[in-house]
Parts: sequence; C-alpha cells; structure tokens
Amino acid sequence: MTNKSSSSENGSFVQNIRIYFREYCSCTSVHGLQYFSEKGRTIFERIWWFLIFASCAVACSLSVYNIYIKWKETAIIVNPANKETSLFTIPFPAVTICLESVFGKNKPNYEKLLEDIETFKRTGNVSESLEFQYMSLICSSPPLNYTQSSNANRFKKFTSNFFRIMDEMKPDMHMVECSYNLFSSSCEHLFTPIITHEGICYTFNILNRSELFRDNVRHYESFYTVPTKSSDWNIEGGYYEKASLNSYPFRIFSGGAENSLKLKILASDDDLDYGCKSIELGYKVFLHTSVTIPDLNQEYFWLPLNQSVVASVKPVMTSSSKSVKKYSPHERKCYFQKERQLKYFQYYTSANCKMECRANYTLYLCDCVPFFMPKEETAEICTDQLCMRKVDVIMLTDKIWHEVKGSNSRPSNNLLDLMSFTTEMLKSKNKTVQRMNCDCLPSCDELSYEVDTSQSALDVNKWFYSGRHSVNFSKPHISSLTIFFKSSPFIKTERKELYGSIDFLANFGGLLGLFSGFSVVSLVEMIYFLTIRILCNRYLFGRWVGQSD
Repeated sequence: MTNKSSSSENGSFVQNIRIYFREYCSCTSVHGLQYFSEKGRTIFERIWWFLIFASCAVACSLSVYNIYIKWKETAIIVNPANKETSLFTIPFPAVTICLESVFGKNKPNYEKLLEDIETFKRTGNVSESLEFQYMSLICSSPPLNYTQSSNANRFKKFTSNFFRIMDEMKPDMHMVECSYNLFSSSCEHLFTPIITHEGICYTFNILNRSELFRDNVRHYESFYTVPTKSSDWNIEGGYYEKASLNSYPFRIFSGGAENSLKLKILASDDDLDYGCKSIELGYKVFLHTSVTIPDLNQEYFWLPLNQSVVASVKPVMTSSSKSVKKYSPHERKCYFQKERQLKYFQYYTSANCKMECRANYTLYLCDCVPFFMPKEETAEICTDQLCMRKVDVIMLTDKIWHEVKGSNSRPSNNLLDLMSFTTEMLKSKNKTVQRMNCDCLPSCDELSYEVDTSQSALDVNKWFYSGRHSVNFSKPHISSLTIFFKSSPFIKTERKELYGSIDFLANFGGLLGLFSGFSVVSLVEMIYFLTIRILCNRYLFGRWVGQSD
C-alpha cells in the first residue's frame, strides 16, 4: 500500500510539472516554446520544433562564445586621436651625445697600452694596469695574453674610485656654436655628463638625478646633475597648468628648422684613440624622453667627423583613457605609473624596466652590477665581462621562452637546446635555476621619437680659416648637428576601450533576440513563474500549480 501511494503522488507531481510547463510555454515571449505545449498537435510537429529550437540554441551559444572571446582579446584598441596635439604640450627630446674618442687629451692612450701588452713589451705598473682594466670595460676586451697574466688578476673588484678616475679621464665636448629654439647662447652648461655603456656621455634636457632615481641609488661625482633641479612635467599628466614658458624640460612652440637645437662640436686629432673604438670615429646620438636612461646599444644615429647631420623628429605619443584602467595590465598590454613601482627609477618606462631587470639579474648571477647601471651602496662594479655576456644570453633566451609559452606554441629544438645550455651556465655559477620574466610592458602613457636624418660633407678648412673662427687645436675636426620637429601639430594615438561591458551585453542580447526572441522581459517571466506565481497560486487556489483545468 505504501509503495502504491508513493507512486501515485510522484505521478501527480510529474503531471503537475507538465501542466505548469504547458502554462509557461503558452505565456512566455520566447519564440517557439508555445508549440511544445499546444494541445492536439502531432508528435512529428513537436519533434520538428524541438530540433529547430535546439539548433537555434546551439548557434546562439557559439555566436555568444565568439563575441566573448573577441571581447576578452580585443577589448582595447589603439587608434589615431580625433584631434591634433600641439608640440608645446610635450618636451623637446633629450639628446645624448657620446664622443667616440672616449678619453680626454693627455690621458693614458689605450691604443698604445694595448699594443705594448700584445707584444709583451711591458706588463704595466699597478696604476697603468688598473687604468687599462677601466678602459677595457668601455673599449673592448683585453687581449688574451693579458687576461692570462698576473696583472689581469690584480683587481678582482673595482671600488668607487672607478668613477672618480673615469670622471678625470672623460673627454671634453668643445662646442664652438650652440643655439636652441631661436636663442643663441653658450650651451655647454646645458649638457650634463651621464654614465652609459659607451662611457661618459653628455645629455641635454634630461631630468635631474633626484627626480630620475630613487633614494637607494648610489650616485657618483656630478653625473646626472642638471642646472634645473625641479621638473614642471610628468609622463602621464604632461606640463603643469602653472608651468612657465621656460619650464623644464625644455619645449618649443612649433616645428621647423628655425625652432631647433643646433650644435657645432669641435674635436682634435689628439683626442682620437683608434685602439678603443672603431676606425669610423665620430659621435653616437640618441633621442629619448627626459625620464629614460639611454641605451645606445639599442638605437642611435651617427654623427661623423667633418659632416653636417640634420635630424627631423616625429613625436610618437600614446595616451590611455580612464576606461582602460579597469582591465588588468596584461589585458590592456601596458602599465600605469602607480601600477609598477621600480626599485631604482622613479618613472616607469619599458626601457628603465629592462635596464633594472638586467641589473638585478647580473647582481644575482655575477654578484656585481655593470658600471653604467643603477646600483645600491653595497653593490660592487662588475669586472668579469664574460659573466656579463652570459647574462645577456640567458635573458635573451628567457625572453624568447616566455614569448613562445605565451603564444601556446611548441618550442623548437634549437630553443630547447639553448635553454639547456643556459641552465648549465647557471649551474656552473652554483646558482639555482631562476628563469627571468622582466614583464616590461610599455607605459600606458608613452612618448618616443622617430628620427629621419640626412647628412652632407663640411669643408672644414674653409670654415675654420674664413677669418671668423680660430682654434688652438692641431688638425681640428668639426661636426654639425641640427635637430628639429618635422611638423606641428601632430596626431597622437589613444588607447581606449573597444568592447566594453555594455557593448558585450548589447551583442549578447542581440544574438539571444535574433535566435529565440529572448529578452530581459523573458528572464523576468522565468523568475516570475519560478517564484511569485507559485506563491500566489498557493494563496489563491491552495495548489502551487494553480487552478486545475
């Protein structure tokens, strides 16, 4: 008796479900459901409508999935701005000039020291050996017979005297003419000495070191010290509203050669050291923002001796709207300044991040930091050039590895062999295998400069002996450099939201409406039939299913 009663109740419940579902189908705004419950229809019609409805549901699901993937992968777009940007709103590029003579007049001659060591004419006294090692970090690796000698092992570690001696040995940059933005003046005080891979270089329009670096960075001599201590500009907000016309970093009013930086740099044969650098002597010039430390191994243009070079500059600026902040950095593929705090630099840029990453990894692998990178008080200066080259190989390998992993591609056999090779490098240094991922995405608000150059020969003799110029150099060389913005104003690019949550919702709702007629009202109907209508049926009829037929 109990089993029969239970079976009867279950059958009654199933029947009530069918009645309630039939009632919903006859009332809902979703297309096609009313045919499922219409009385008197054949089984063929019901199956046919079921297949139609299922096909529409599958097609709708696939379309919604594609829209979702597009929303996740292309939510951010970088497009040209709708209006032009004035050159007055951005700084003139910082100009870094590296003299290929490297060392000043009356300093130890690297070419002569190198020749004597290679021919075993002398092993050098302690002072000469130390200076030669200093020079070798900038010029080239010492000869093999020197590295195997006892002199090469005298100085395993360099002290801070390295920078004092390099400052004493640095070449002077003799300018015979200088003008900036229509105002002619003596420009030498606007060029500050900085430390780069090329040795001591000179930079115009860079921020002072107190605004470039954090307090934990150790400074030497007067490097990175500029006459103007305070900046009126930052990389995200631009120039402050109260910034004056002569604000720093310097800016110009419009483009064209008349609003330019013009230099004529003088050099003497006595300053040229052919053993240190290549035979093509001259100057390396690099344009960068005022908050970036230049890396002349990456990109520069050449200013030869006895040549005139004209560089027309096109600013490349990208700004980001507030709407992209809600996305993660890897979704929008950039960092805002407050999202990524660097250890050594106050401003985040991709270039600063890469330099810091390399400094940290060199410190880990070699227990020292290259002389041209920022370092803390306790960090020592690297003398092992082989170890520094290993760092470059490992970091390049790790970069390729992370790019391959990120693209879900299968690594090639060559890459796997290179990974094994770098792993052995780490083990040879008794270091645990740590794969570096610098994660140096671009800055969300970014400024860079594209350069087009042209050059022509200078008739040095006519220029010097025209009666207007006199010098005390023997066999002088002159190089002329002119830098200006190509056009004014310019079109920047904007990083903004392409598909927002509202756009996705609109596409999602459009597809549901197209395939089934489903809408927000349809959703409310479902909620109503599952909650309020059941409660009201119990109150009105004493049964959740409602009034019986």
